[in-house]
Amino acid sequence: MTEIPEPIAGRAGDLRQFRTGVPLSYHTKLTEHANRRGLSVFNLVKLIVMNWLESESEKERQQQRDSQTPKTGGQ
Repeated sequence: MTEIPEPIAGRAGDLRQFRTGVPLSYHTKLTEHANRRGLSVFNLVKLIVMNWLESESEKERQQQRDSQTPKTGGQ
């Protein structure tokens, strides 16, 4: 089983944060989603980031296409 880091002292309940500064509830949700998909938390986060980067680059490509398309006036 994956070792879970100690929470920062002084926080209580769902507001506890690990040394990374990420709220405990985020760690719990990521772990649940990763377990459902049979992935490690690292690979799940990597997948999320890769999908986000792909969507951002698609937005940039779309903006470039829009700026290169000649605008027709008077419609």
